[in-house]
Amino acid sequence: VRDIFLPSNTEITCNVADQHRKGFHLFTQQQGCFQNVHPNHLQVYDMTMWPDLHPGGPANIEKWAESGSAFLQYSTSHVMQRWQDNKDTFVNLGRLGERIDFGDLSSGLQSSPA
Repeated sequence: VRDIFLPSNTEITCNVADQHRKGFHLFTQQQGCFQNVHPNHLQVYDMTMWPDLHPGGPANIEKWAESGSAFLQYSTSHVMQRWQDNKDTFVNLGRLGERIDFGDLSSGLQSSPA
């Protein structure tokens, strides 16, 4: 996952109608093919406290972990503004697949040695 930017000094521009589209593909001759995804796609968050705060109740959040999943599926019934309004509630730990130093985690996330 990486961000790409179209050069500002060319005639290539983004279409304003595409500003809120998602999932489309972009091909550049120099860099290849890319898929447009949400800016927080594959970000890893500590959501420990969210079940107690979730307006729909804890069960709607806990079911993902209880099924063995490390991913929380964002409900299609929620508007994206709901994510924007709440994402600062969660501690952003980094992007999936990146390394993080154990000492950089908050003490609440560090487990005791076995």
